[in-house]
Amino acid sequence: MSGNNSLVIFDPQAQQVVGAPVSLLPEASYPYDAMIKPDGAEVWVVGAVGDGVKVLDTASGQLTQQISLTGVGEYAVDVSFNADGSRAYVSARDSGALVLIDTATYSVIEAIAVPPGMEGGKTALDPCTGVVHLVDWYESNLIRFDPITEAMTSKPLGDSLWDLRVDPSGSTLYVTDRGLDVVHVLDVATLEVQASVSVGNDPWGIDITSDGALVVVACEDDSTVHFIDTGALTTTSLALPAGADPRDVDISGDDARAYVPTGDIPGNDGVYEIDLATKTLTGMIDFGISANTNVVAVTPQAVACEP
Repeated sequence: MSGNNSLVIFDPQAQQVVGAPVSLLPEASYPYDAMIKPDGAEVWVVGAVGDGVKVLDTASGQLTQQISLTGVGEYAVDVSFNADGSRAYVSARDSGALVLIDTATYSVIEAIAVPPGMEGGKTALDPCTGVVHLVDWYESNLIRFDPITEAMTSKPLGDSLWDLRVDPSGSTLYVTDRGLDVVHVLDVATLEVQASVSVGNDPWGIDITSDGALVVVACEDDSTVHFIDTGALTTTSLALPAGADPRDVDISGDDARAYVPTGDIPGNDGVYEIDLATKTLTGMIDFGISANTNVVAVTPQAVACEP
């Protein structure tokens, strides 16, 4: 929660908060992203102002590690993992770098510079090849990092790119564009645009079901969630309560529900729960505080390639 620099643990099944908020200071001040490791053992939270990472053990609910990225990964905005979870990739806007971290020792391996003139934004792992795709922060460039050769390449795309996901088969890449209010659909092999699907105003967060059939997009400025049928590339939408400020989305492991942060709404903040079968809002998990819920993680990062 960016309003008080804390992490709230909640039980989706019980629809309730577990314990007290956990402080993320100082390394994860202004938390910008949270991701659960592929094995489900840890949650990693990156802090844009704190220039670092906090690591929470999911079994105990306790913070166990803190990693300073000062000087190598400043204004950290995103974290993802390789397939076996041995390496974390942290994208750092101000350092213009993708920082590689050993998850066993919690130490920085190296920082790989993004192409000149660009800044590191959100990332997505290709579950089949291990390639990391990332966007140029608020700009019109898509960046590709090859973990084998450590080469960074880029190509122009859209207007103001924000978040992205690769489908489970490793064949299609979906990228939100906040400037054009679309989701770009790209062939992963060629990185050529196959379609651009109109969604709501200011699309931020994006996630995809484990079968690749449905993409869910959180659109901040008009307080909506949009659903893209990936076969037909048709859309439906859901209006969230007035004042909602959705910036992220995470889909449950069984593909039954999507969770969307409320943002800073009147009264207490929390996360909205959406039934993906009916595409309806089933409720809000109330966190009991007003502190701007801005990111959410409920499912370990998907890394299985399913061609």
